[in-house]
Amino acid sequence: MARIKAWRQTPCTRWVAQHYQDHAQQPAIFMTLKETNPEALPVHLPQIAIQVYSTVPLSLDSEDDSEDVYTSICRYLSSQISSYPSETLSYEIYAPQPNVFACVEHQRREILHRKNSIPGEYFFPGIAKVAPNNKNWLLQGFLLVMTSYSFRDTFIPRYEAESGPLWVNCNRSFPLRAKVDLASRIESATTREFNPSIISVDCQVQSEREELIVRKCRHVDNNCRELSSLVIRSGSDDVDDNCRELSSLVIQSGSDVAGHQFDYGLNEDEGDPSLSNQPLAPEMIELLQIQADSLDHNQFDISAPSDGAVAIKSNHIATTAELDLQYIIYIAFPYKQLGLELMPIAKAFTTAIIDSLARGKTVNFEFFSGDQSLAATLASHRDLINSRPEIAIGALHRGSRSFPQKRHEPEIEIPSGREPYRTFFVILDLPDFLTGPGVLFFLTDGNEITDEAMQSRIFGSIDQRGDYAVYQVWRSAGMSEAAGRLAMMPTNLTSWG
Repeated sequence: MARIKAWRQTPCTRWVAQHYQDHAQQPAIFMTLKETNPEALPVHLPQIAIQVYSTVPLSLDSEDDSEDVYTSICRYLSSQISSYPSETLSYEIYAPQPNVFACVEHQRREILHRKNSIPGEYFFPGIAKVAPNNKNWLLQGFLLVMTSYSFRDTFIPRYEAESGPLWVNCNRSFPLRAKVDLASRIESATTREFNPSIISVDCQVQSEREELIVRKCRHVDNNCRELSSLVIRSGSDDVDDNCRELSSLVIQSGSDVAGHQFDYGLNEDEGDPSLSNQPLAPEMIELLQIQADSLDHNQFDISAPSDGAVAIKSNHIATTAELDLQYIIYIAFPYKQLGLELMPIAKAFTTAIIDSLARGKTVNFEFFSGDQSLAATLASHRDLINSRPEIAIGALHRGSRSFPQKRHEPEIEIPSGREPYRTFFVILDLPDFLTGPGVLFFLTDGNEITDEAMQSRIFGSIDQRGDYAVYQVWRSAGMSEAAGRLAMMPTNLTSWG
């Protein structure tokens, strides 16, 4: 009898699946770790669930077939966590998406949907923000993307060169509600306790915020272990109105609330993509036209090739000299539906950049119609570069042409031990880019640890390359900041003052 009683009191846990439909009426699964022994205490309703996506086919339609698959995913992601946070660790696993950018778009739409609709009984209403790491405490969007079936392995791998998941941090807002405030530009800032009056004078204030960072996980054991820290780091003991509202909803569902409180952004307007085609304000159109008309045609060659692009190139006297700035810009907002044309947009952007640079700077800009999908714009850019390999992108900087590699450009370059990015282009995703944060910078094809750094063991093992940022997308604070970044000007660390 004593043994039976001991068994009943010994914690026995298993992953329990609850099926529901997401905002697109696609199947999704909520996975919770629960104690199943007869005398187990009631389980606290999780306040946070790690958002999990996949780019490999997974069937969610059949509850019988999917249980082992999604239990394997949870086991894989939780394998290195020795002790769980006070909140029960849980996961929400969604239907596969074609690429990581589609996963981010899905999460933004799911956040919007979840603010108005609770998926089902015993579900919490929001998708919590997280603080990505110990160096970045800005609460933001987060998701994991499974890129292979390695989670099915009997022995979970500790290191995966190419098959590991993607670790994604992102801005939760749609472009129309995007903001680049001071808190989002300062390293190690926290929105809950942000006070600009106590910022250190040597604090790095960037010209952009990180819109999207996609990191390839190779040391899977370290990344999975970090999930527990991420949950703890993202919670707060402070209870605000949002948390009280959440608590009341949870209590009504018949479950207790334990541990820290999380920020779900319940009272934030993070935008609605259905409003992207709304008519523009007359003053916005007027400003765009004024900027376009102010471009001095005597100083530039302006052409519109048959492919629908617009090219604007400085008319400099020294024909043998290279132009200072050469970039490709994609217009991602639906300008045609808004009654705009590519030519005035291109001229207005060029005017704003020139006005923010030192007198005499020359430019060579090419403008193309983009797509609201980052994946589609990236594919178009790759096709363009492949068809015209002679294109040189960047600014004349320190005797050669280069483009930005990191948000902080120091006066003296310090070797990072990582390969430079080889792909860089500009995106305008807001029609009011002249006055709002509508300029994006996209970087990819780089950031791997160099062979020299591997040999010197700077990053650890000599035969195992570490994690790296596959994609980086930055959102500029404004046009003057964008001009400085494109010209490769050193970052002014105290520009906030």
